[in-house]
Amino acid sequence: MGALVEVYHDKEGIIWPDAVAPFRIHLLCLGKDAGVKKYCEKLYHDMLAKGVEVLYDDRDQVTHGEKFNDADLIGIPNRVVVSERTIAARKVEFKRRNSKIPQYMNNVMLLKKIMKL
Repeated sequence: MGALVEVYHDKEGIIWPDAVAPFRIHLLCLGKDAGVKKYCEKLYHDMLAKGVEVLYDDRDQVTHGEKFNDADLIGIPNRVVVSERTIAARKVEFKRRNSKIPQYMNNVMLLKKIMKL
């Protein structure tokens, strides 16, 4: 594991290669709104039903920035963010850990993309 961290990292933390990552998706639920939580729970269970390994961050006691920092530090290869803003647009945010540019897509597109990873 030490060799992986030495080779696959940036200034924020490790970037797990897909083949050895402990999870395929890091799902971040941002906000305390009941609608956001319900949406996150459904998405989480949909991914589990498809056999996707998901690390689900539903902590209420930390800021959004802390969740993003923790996600970068942990280094799961793919991050999915659900927030009031993404729900309003009927989308979720998907970002590869080694990319700077997020993609916005609906749940159907997200699940199709995840299944191809």
